[in-house]
Amino acid sequence: TGIAVIDTAIKVAFRLFTATTRLAEEQKNAKQSEALLSDVFNSIQDGISVLDTDLNIVRTNSVMEQWYNENMPLTGKKCYQCYHNLHEPCDPCPSIRCLSSGNIESEIVMGPEGSDVKWMELFSFPIINEETQETTGVVEFVRDISKQKEAQDSLKESEARFRFLTENAQDLIFRLNIPVGGYDYLSPSVEKISGYSPEEYHNDPLLLKKIVHPDSQQYFMEQFVKLSRGDVPLNYEFKIIHKDGSERWLHQVNSLIKDPKGNIVAIEGIVRDITEMKLAEIALRQSEEKFRMVVESSPDALVLSTLEGTIIYGNNQFAKMHQLASPEEWYGKSALELIASEDRLKTLNRISEIISGKVIKNEQFTYVKMDGTSFPVEVSGSLIKQSDDSPQFLLINVQDIT
Repeated sequence: TGIAVIDTAIKVAFRLFTATTRLAEEQKNAKQSEALLSDVFNSIQDGISVLDTDLNIVRTNSVMEQWYNENMPLTGKKCYQCYHNLHEPCDPCPSIRCLSSGNIESEIVMGPEGSDVKWMELFSFPIINEETQETTGVVEFVRDISKQKEAQDSLKESEARFRFLTENAQDLIFRLNIPVGGYDYLSPSVEKISGYSPEEYHNDPLLLKKIVHPDSQQYFMEQFVKLSRGDVPLNYEFKIIHKDGSERWLHQVNSLIKDPKGNIVAIEGIVRDITEMKLAEIALRQSEEKFRMVVESSPDALVLSTLEGTIIYGNNQFAKMHQLASPEEWYGKSALELIASEDRLKTLNRISEIISGKVIKNEQFTYVKMDGTSFPVEVSGSLIKQSDDSPQFLLINVQDIT
């Protein structure tokens, strides 16, 4: 009997050691993913803001923090509160449209009050769950276009001014003659964007179709057919193969031009190279997927709560541990309701200790399931801080030691 007890103890200890080692590795991978995400965020010179479906700011890069320094910290607040000092969503709001349509939306908005950044161009990119195809949030890319906006206003004053600005614009400006099927005008920036000069496009009106990436060929042709019959999409994106062989993502904004009789005569538009933004979006999605995979594959319940103990996230093991249909079933509810009554006061004391900076490790509690049965657990808890080092959330790891 003594040998059997020792053997059982050794097996339990081995399982605990294996679980601890696996958790440490997963935490290491999560930190590496977080580091990659931070590097991508802060290497881009445009402002980046990640929002959830309720327009809460989940993450920002250093550019946004510089622009809106007076409203720091930004994370956890509503975007319209931090960026526009409003009490309700902006109208119009490209991010709300993006969440609704699942498509890229854009808008020109005013910059921070009292800042040199007077006007911004905001692109809202949907974050799509590849499995469910649901939009889970928005990535906002914000570019300072104050100078461009002032230039656009001055275009009305003279054609000469218009020519000067278009010849020096970073984006491609074009006018496509529908009856003829060729370009009336292409700004010099077309060479920077695609590698081909305006002259090469004039000599070969089908050049753009030829350099469209195979992945975008069908989509591009569908949009081109719509353009030719006057069904002009406001904007769309596609991929091309640059003259140097590299792949480039382009975002095109269109405007239909008609003669006095209503006949379509041209399409004017702007094409922007969004390759950097697209790569950042992909990197963000990959980092998010890696982090989610680590969390969801954990054998322990992982819970994120407010400082008051209200649960805002739980992994699948959390739901399984408490016999919940899904983790979302308990979002917005108090974690205390899942803890045996005799341990609730103790829990509140430990929360206070965590907020004060103490880390709780492997402390035993009694939790309850939905059917009322109780079970023993070991709980570890730590504090997640905001950028200003103030407390923000509680991260709790729960292991069923039944």
